[in-house]
Amino acid sequence: MRVTFGLIAHNNPTTIRTRLYRDLLPTLAHYPHGEFEIVIVDNSANEDRDLHRIDDPVQIRYQWNDDENLQYSYAMNQLVELARHPHFVYLCATHGRMFDPTWLLDILAPLNNPTVGMCGSVVGSIE
Repeated sequence: MRVTFGLIAHNNPTTIRTRLYRDLLPTLAHYPHGEFEIVIVDNSANEDRDLHRIDDPVQIRYQWNDDENLQYSYAMNQLVELARHPHFVYLCATHGRMFDPTWLLDILAPLNNPTVGMCGSVVGSIE
């Protein structure tokens, strides 16, 4: 399993860290043989230098858009362009919560069907 996870930051450092530490990193720990990377495109007013230093074996690549909010669609295109793995999973920084670390296989399983190009779930945020 080779997956790139993408997040878009926009003046929300607390929610980005919550998504990483509460939801994503425990999921990745559940799959010790997976090959993962996390890509963060940041449209914030200031670069979040702490996101460069997350202490985890997963590779994190961070791109700050130089104090320019390029909006969601352009940032999403940047995430996809930066992805190095065959599967890409976008995680909204502010919506949703992963209660069970096995969610990743539920998202990826439909992609084994060659007629399926995209799949996922939309879940309201539960804090």
